[in-house]
Amino acid sequence: MAAGVGQMNKNMLRYAAVAAGFVASAPAMAAGLRWLVTGAPPPWVEQIDRRRSAPAAGTDSMPQVLHELELARLADEVQRVRAQDRPGRRLQVRATTAAYDDALVQACRALGLESPAGTPPLSDAQRYEVETALMAAGVQW
Repeated sequence: MAAGVGQMNKNMLRYAAVAAGFVASAPAMAAGLRWLVTGAPPPWVEQIDRRRSAPAAGTDSMPQVLHELELARLADEVQRVRAQDRPGRRLQVRATTAAYDDALVQACRALGLESPAGTPPLSDAQRYEVETALMAAGVQW
């Protein structure tokens, strides 16, 4: 009978550990579900994105002419992919547009201009605002 009680205690401990794991992970699962449904990432994800995109202290950022060349290259690539008629075109357009949007945001940050929060892809309105802000700052691509 003592062996049965020992096994029951082990099972109770296992159950308690699993239940505690579910309780501890519930906020993360809720945030992930909210992100999946609404598309709005949790605040901690946005903080990580900001830290990754911010240049490290004391490092030189990329020269503006390289931002302009990258924007020109990606704008041409977006147009080239949109003109194609082949399978997977839609995914390629989304990928190249997201890369172009990321280059736009990086160019804004390098100039100290206000850039949209979050991660690319940008909406059409956001992209237009960023492009006009860059053009007003003298960036040509």
